[in-house]
Amino acid sequence: MQVRKGVGVLAFLLVLFVPLAEAVDFGAPAIEVVDGATLKGVKRVAVSSFTVQYVTSQVWDTSFTSGGKKGSLQTAGQGGGFDIADALDPAKMQSTTDKLYLEFLADLKAAGFEVVSPETLAASKAYKDYLANAPKTPRKEEAESEKGNGAGAITSIFYTPPGVPLVLGNKFDHLSTGTFGSNVKDPTLTFTGSLSLYTTNWPYYDKDVQKELGAATLHVRLYVPLAHVQVASSSFWGSGYSRQGIEPGLRLGNRLTRVAVGHNGDYAKLFLSEPYLIPGPIESTVEEVKHPNAMRAILGEKIKIYPGTVSAEKYWQLFPDAANQLLKAFARKLKDAS
Repeated sequence: MQVRKGVGVLAFLLVLFVPLAEAVDFGAPAIEVVDGATLKGVKRVAVSSFTVQYVTSQVWDTSFTSGGKKGSLQTAGQGGGFDIADALDPAKMQSTTDKLYLEFLADLKAAGFEVVSPETLAASKAYKDYLANAPKTPRKEEAESEKGNGAGAITSIFYTPPGVPLVLGNKFDHLSTGTFGSNVKDPTLTFTGSLSLYTTNWPYYDKDVQKELGAATLHVRLYVPLAHVQVASSSFWGSGYSRQGIEPGLRLGNRLTRVAVGHNGDYAKLFLSEPYLIPGPIESTVEEVKHPNAMRAILGEKIKIYPGTVSAEKYWQLFPDAANQLLKAFARKLKDAS
């Protein structure tokens, strides 16, 4: 596994652990609903899009960068980063995405919804028109220019089940800043990625799917970051903090983890309002060391670093369990609101 080295870096080492004997309870997720009135009367549903966004690296930088070849980073301040791409096998990312999709269909049935089968959805004329506009997946996004967004520069890969499109957009993602209804850009995407992924008029095609199948359409996105960076001012990821701090650890990320619901041409959003933590795959400690700048070190200034380990085995054991628990909670929340 590749490691990004430097001051303020998470010096991850790939280690293996014995699988846990029992499933872990990750607790109740914090789910909020936007435009909940749209959900009234929803009885029949079709999962029209489903994506898992796996973060493979995060880099944060509060001061300067210098030297180093690709894959290494030297930073001052509370900066650094890590790269676990080597631990995330593409075949495992795909199979896990497929499994979570099928489990969510079962969760919706268990919650009391009539669920359109993948076969019926695929045979739909409207859905075929829908798929004709789908971007190719897996899709990699390297948002290197977003180091200052509060969570660092994020490299991620979007996976969808075969025949299920990747659908993003203002109608589906909770991008509102709360100020006069304005929206911000998705900080996990490149500029060109935002242009290509957020400009398709999905609601235009989505309404035809809803009409032909007589069902509400569900659009799922699971965002899986590896750390959360607190910032001194408000950011896309949440309210501000008095000082910057880094919280390493696997989680399902807030804001971008959501189930959007299209019903009679209108949309509601159920989104994760707080990160859903997955203890175990990433373990770290906090250490204070001298500042790498000699003059600032003489003045007694220190920085925090976060040495730790990541277990690929625990990642693939615990992440699917946590995601499944969260998706069950989304299904229950949707049923309660309908």
